[in-house]
Amino acid sequence: MKKKIMILTGAGQIGMAIARRMGLLSLDMLQPDTIKDTVHAYQMAKRCNVKRVMAEAVKWGERGAGINSISPGIIVTSLAIDEFNGPRGDFYKNMFAKCPAGRPGTADEVANVAGNRHVLYCKQ
Repeated sequence: MKKKIMILTGAGQIGMAIARRMGLLSLDMLQPDTIKDTVHAYQMAKRCNVKRVMAEAVKWGERGAGINSISPGIIVTSLAIDEFNGPRGDFYKNMFAKCPAGRPGTADEVANVAGNRHVLYCKQ
């Protein structure tokens, strides 16, 4: 399988960070003819999340609040299972095998980390 490299310009990353929610839909890089497949769409969504959290963390930090983004690796979801059993199955099996833990994560593991972090942050 040919590797895909996603290159975002500085302007594109700024657009992801500061565009109002519905304004994201008008960014050139997020138009249907630009998104090549579901993997590309997923990568762009992840990057948008990171950039938006970075921008919001500055705003909310001025008010004394902290904002974090949890961006785990491969998590077993219905989407991951569909991909695992679909045309890209070998690609997913390879990713699963290369996970640092030797396996993908679960939604419960992410929820537990998020919940524990929230509790710790609130107690400080």
